[in-house]
Amino acid sequence: MDTVQLLAAGEAALVRARQACEGAHALRHSSSWLVRYARALRSRTVRWIRGGADLREDGADAIRARLRRLIDDGTLPRAEPRPAWSCTSPGTGSCPACDLALTKGELECELTTATAAIILRFHPRCLRLYAGVVAERGNGHRATSLS
Repeated sequence: MDTVQLLAAGEAALVRARQACEGAHALRHSSSWLVRYARALRSRTVRWIRGGADLREDGADAIRARLRRLIDDGTLPRAEPRPAWSCTSPGTGSCPACDLALTKGELECELTTATAAIILRFHPRCLRLYAGVVAERGNGHRATSLS
């Protein structure tokens, strides 16, 4: 092999090595996200009994006030909610907006925060109220219609 062929082979090997390093970095990043997500799932507690007033029918103002308080406390993220999916509830959680249980068979909207890998489950109406509160706070993100 002459010098030109050796340089070409070396350059090709260097390109393959760089691509492998980039792939390894992306894999490490996604793996660390999955580990945080799994830890968040494992550490979740299920609260079975709830008390308080029924806020579903006419308590939209009370739910908005609770959402504002949870956002200010840092319990809920300030970023625009982007639901991962909607499904029927297995009946094992509660809605953070109204603090009422998600009953088995009821429709729930589930979203995951990207930074903390926490799963949040809302009633569809409560998620729309949450999106409205985030939009009125003017966090720099455009609100998305969740209806």
